[in-house]
Amino acid sequence: MKMYTIEQRKKILVPTAGSQRRCYNGCFPSSDWEEGYTDWDWLSINVPEDEVDDKLAYWRKLTAYSKSVGGKGNSEYRAVLNKEEVT
Repeated sequence: MKMYTIEQRKKILVPTAGSQRRCYNGCFPSSDWEEGYTDWDWLSINVPEDEVDDKLAYWRKLTAYSKSVGGKGNSEYRAVLNKEEVT
């Protein structure tokens, strides 16, 4: 049976200011930010193939609920096939 890992990454703001721009009190001007993403990080490991869709739906539904009550809710999810162990 194929096993998967459920992974998540979050949308973040990344400062793009060059070395010539000053940062006052830890803040760059608002024009010096752009959207980026964190690295993918695992949420669930060794998820059987028949449960992948349910797990992804669960995390996406949880994110949608978070947004609906004022949370950030800016995550993306994916399923990655685990490498087969060679014995």
